[in-house]
Amino acid sequence: MITCPACDCANVYTVEDITHLQYGPHPDSVILVFIRPLRVCARCRLNFTDEAGERAQENAVKRYRTLLYSPPPDIRAWYEKNAHMLEHLSLFDVLTAWEEQRKRSITT
Repeated sequence: MITCPACDCANVYTVEDITHLQYGPHPDSVILVFIRPLRVCARCRLNFTDEAGERAQENAVKRYRTLLYSPPPDIRAWYEKNAHMLEHLSLFDVLTAWEEQRKRSITT
């Protein structure tokens, strides 16, 4: 059971919080965007995270590192084919562009 760390109330609910995490050393850092479960106390309105929030952040970092250091073959091939147009984009932008093209190819 989740209880509020401030008032010990057990009436705690969860909302999805879109979180932006700056990851990596400046100036090469990237912004990772992920959904973190945010706990909210119904009594005192304290917003807090717990182990589930930490796991969401760890998973976002693991996913980024996996894509950065060992992208799936289809992403790597697509990037190599389009690298001349993508060199100024972040990894997130590249993956977004790849996903949009993949969706278009599925629907056509």
